[in-house]
Amino acid sequence: MEQEYLVDTNVFIDYMSEELPIPALSFIDNLLNNQFHISIINKIELLGFKNISAREEKNLSNIVKAANIIHLQNL
Repeated sequence: MEQEYLVDTNVFIDYMSEELPIPALSFIDNLLNNQFHISIINKIELLGFKNISAREEKNLSNIVKAANIIHLQNL
């Protein structure tokens, strides 16, 4: 069974600013080309940044589009 990952907002922030070690950047590159999950809260956080460039906004939007979104459930 393939391993699945739930990725936090901070991972993508550090990834985009290239603040992660090279092996981690490579891991995230690979992850973005495969299946990964983010929560609906992460989606809101990623798409809610102010004062970012058009390129950054596009990159974050592409990350969200590639992710499987985990929605909140009423318990």
